[in-house]
Amino acid sequence: NKLVLTLFSLLFKGQNPFSPTLSLSLLPLCFSTAPLLFFCFSPLQTLPPSLPPANCQRLALSDHVLVTSQDTSINTVVSFSCDQGYTLNGDRALACLSTGVWNGTAPSCTAPTNCTRLTVSDHVLVSSQDTSINTVVSFSCDQGYTLNGDRVIACLSTGVWNESAPSCTKPTCPKLTLSSHVTSSSGNNSVHAVVMFSCEDGYTLDGDKQITCREDGTWSNSPPSCSSPPSFQSQKDDNASNVGAIVGGVIGGILVILLIVVATAIIFWKMSSRYSKTGYSNIRMRRADDRIELFADEDGDADEPLYSAEPTEDDAQLDL
Repeated sequence: NKLVLTLFSLLFKGQNPFSPTLSLSLLPLCFSTAPLLFFCFSPLQTLPPSLPPANCQRLALSDHVLVTSQDTSINTVVSFSCDQGYTLNGDRALACLSTGVWNGTAPSCTAPTNCTRLTVSDHVLVSSQDTSINTVVSFSCDQGYTLNGDRVIACLSTGVWNESAPSCTKPTCPKLTLSSHVTSSSGNNSVHAVVMFSCEDGYTLDGDKQITCREDGTWSNSPPSCSSPPSFQSQKDDNASNVGAIVGGVIGGILVILLIVVATAIIFWKMSSRYSKTGYSNIRMRRADDRIELFADEDGDADEPLYSAEPTEDDAQLDL
């Protein structure tokens, strides 16, 4: 018996040749066992359609790698970065293709070995240019400048400096605030600057004529002020007050002298009247041991004074 395979073929069904539904068809298979006698059968097989992938596999990330998203959907794009101080090795972004695979592998991050090189401003002096991990550097300024910031910083294990580098500035004194009618020679407030002051015409300066800006950024003294001259009326009032005080003093002195003279005269008058009644005809005065003594003579000299007292300034002018 002779088996003859006559024909078979593969056909895609449908008008779209790229349709995901694929069918495999077999044309009739025929064979003969005798001349002019054929046996044929036509089996038909249809393969199930293949479905597109829904997403990509979840990415496996190494330590210190940061990813923007955990989405694994088709056409998703994710970006990568590293913890501070670490260095990225590989692609910074990956995409999930329509075939369900990523277009690359996830990157890795390596530990830092040093910090970035320090950028220092003018007039800043640094102790070392070493940027290795755990390095400590110190800063200072050129003479006459002031440091603004930390004097010491360190390179951390994360590869970053714990602080920024400081700066150096030239110190200045605060801007001067002048009172009314005061003028200054300049507005310079730098170190060692000398500022002189004066007043407008007719005003008097109260305070230092000049001050200096010291190295610590402070002025040697406060700015002066200017006082206005006294008015004509106030001068007139002052003069009148002075004249009144002088006149009052003179009149008061004269009154005191008159009172002393009157009192002395009354005393002598009373004494004269008294001793004239007792028979004393003559009264005489004598100074003895800084005292004034009165004597009465009756037919001769009296040894004992009738009156004795300490003299006053006006008694020296009395002539009895």
